[in-house]
Amino acid sequence: MRFVLYALVAVEVVYVVAGNILLRAGAFQSVVNSDPQWMYLTLVNPWTSPAEVVVRKGGLTGSAHANIDADDRLTGTVRAAAHDVDVVVNDLVALAGDGTIAGRLRQETAGRGRGAIEDVELALDPLTITTRGATSGKGSIAIGNGALLFRDLAAEGVRGTVALQFPSAKPIVEAVGAKTDAIPGLAKALVSNDNLRAWVWVSHEPRASDVQILTARTDNARARGRYKRDRGVERGAFLVDTKVGSVGVAIDRAGTHMKLLAGEGWFKETLARLDLLGKGGI
Repeated sequence: MRFVLYALVAVEVVYVVAGNILLRAGAFQSVVNSDPQWMYLTLVNPWTSPAEVVVRKGGLTGSAHANIDADDRLTGTVRAAAHDVDVVVNDLVALAGDGTIAGRLRQETAGRGRGAIEDVELALDPLTITTRGATSGKGSIAIGNGALLFRDLAAEGVRGTVALQFPSAKPIVEAVGAKTDAIPGLAKALVSNDNLRAWVWVSHEPRASDVQILTARTDNARARGRYKRDRGVERGAFLVDTKVGSVGVAIDRAGTHMKLLAGEGWFKETLARLDLLGKGGI
């Protein structure tokens, strides 16, 4: 089995899609059917339950090289590129554009236990995100110094710095399932205006998430904040500034709270109260 794994990852794979490709999220293994009309892959989707991803068109090229040493340690590299791809996730979100990804593979015991694809560099450019209610226009997503974590070849987490640039922020918010109906108009300005530029640090594992909005800007607003989830307990603090005022958003055990005309003092105090100023804090 180990020899088969090595043979699979060491061979360069080139496919031009002639029909639909069905991908199911949940792990890192890739099982490619020999029929070039379709492929079945298992991908990573750490944010939600396993998702159905249908690739309607596009081309995929990639290569992976691995080595297993005398102590059974697995190391290697992976590279892949997508060209003119059109993807639909759960029949709700469509992604269209080009992308590349590269990283270093390591696992202390080949095929077993914890491992990671490290030093991940991901670029999706150009990329258009479309939901049933909006389209982002052509933009880009880049992940630097990232890592995809796995155990026994099953996805376990992801971390890295994410940079986003899109003409419209609305489909981005819809794509991640954020609910904005209850947000006051002042804070909602951030997601209803154009020309989104955001830099976010993300760490996500099954039992814990840490998302820091280092900065997010649109034409008329900017925001900073941090959100953490640990074993079901959520806490967060955000400060949104617009040309007409500011609003603070706090998340704790009692729920979500809004404070109009919040300032830097409120923001720092709330971060401290919720223990969000520790390692990696804002």
